[in-house]
Amino acid sequence: MRFNSKLFITVVLGTAMVGSAIAAEADKAAWPQHAPDGQPKVEGFWVTVVYGMGCLQNPRAGVGCLEEGEEPGRGAPGKPRPKPPKAASRIVDTPDGEIPYQPWARTKQQYLLSNYFEPTRPEFLDPQQLCLPLGPVRQLTWHDVHILQYPGYVIFEHEGGHVFRIIPLDDRPHPGANIKLWMGDSRGPGKATPWSWMSPTTIPKGA
Repeated sequence: MRFNSKLFITVVLGTAMVGSAIAAEADKAAWPQHAPDGQPKVEGFWVTVVYGMGCLQNPRAGVGCLEEGEEPGRGAPGKPRPKPPKAASRIVDTPDGEIPYQPWARTKQQYLLSNYFEPTRPEFLDPQQLCLPLGPVRQLTWHDVHILQYPGYVIFEHEGGHVFRIIPLDDRPHPGANIKLWMGDSRGPGKATPWSWMSPTTIPKGA
């Protein structure tokens, strides 16, 4: 049996090239793509789908996730505000979308919330009321954020308040425990869990 070797080689090479092109397009469609250092590529401008800073469990709810009529001084007498529709929780690592407060943290949260609407001391003032940074969590829910990636670093440039974070992706030591920062001092743990950025130096008002 005879065949045209040139034609055979052309067909094989053409098939391989088409297959490579399809694989390349599949890689482009996959998300997230990864940078050469193994980090997921998340560069670009990002904005929250549902605006809201007062309640992580339901971004459309008010401060402290309070329901209708529970916020002191809000709404006209006899005209209760409609109950806010439910939006997807920003908490994604618990089955119910709730914050798993430790007892001491729940006590602290309730203490601050009970004094939020009629503050009598500086510690009860929301940082936003003083035009201060909102902290690494709430800042992401306010305006858009520009994420840039460089070898060994991820940078967050927040349009709201012009706040930024520079996150090294290595295990360099944090500043001393007595140094507290509004936006923390996060570290990326590397390739194993590239989405987890931990910061032990965030001040309480910025947490």
